[in-house]
Amino acid sequence: MINWKRLILLLVILVFMIGILKLAESLLGPKVYIPPEHIQIRKRELTKALDDAISRHKNGETPVIDFSSIKTTFMWDRLYVFEPYTQDSEIDDILGKTWNDHESCYTGVSYYDGIMLLVFTKNGQVVQCLDYGIYFADPEKYEFAIDQARFILDQRGDLIWVGNQ
Repeated sequence: MINWKRLILLLVILVFMIGILKLAESLLGPKVYIPPEHIQIRKRELTKALDDAISRHKNGETPVIDFSSIKTTFMWDRLYVFEPYTQDSEIDDILGKTWNDHESCYTGVSYYDGIMLLVFTKNGQVVQCLDYGIYFADPEKYEFAIDQARFILDQRGDLIWVGNQ
């Protein structure tokens, strides 16, 4: 004979547990393992896409370098830019202590002079990091929403933020 009360209780517990798991996933984001060789491919593709966008701007083909129009293999809604010699603790203060848990976030920005660290996030979670060999003329401005991540180059080749201008 089926104990209906026990069966209903088990179903309620199961539904509750599934809800807890879904809530945790929505807050933390799904943890997906990305093999190291794929990380390097993604970084090369992103570097090439950025290089191409900057080249098109230099050649006068585009009036601005619009990061939102750069094809990426990931979804993002915010870009953070960190200048050379930025310490991990400073980045921790802005992005949270787990920013460098993402597989792509091994960086040399804290000890290399010729790179900036670009960190792309989606809903507050890091989705891609890239050490990139360009400077931003305004180091005080480091956070850009996707629709505001628009730049031009100055005479030295540094990026200047223009937003929606």
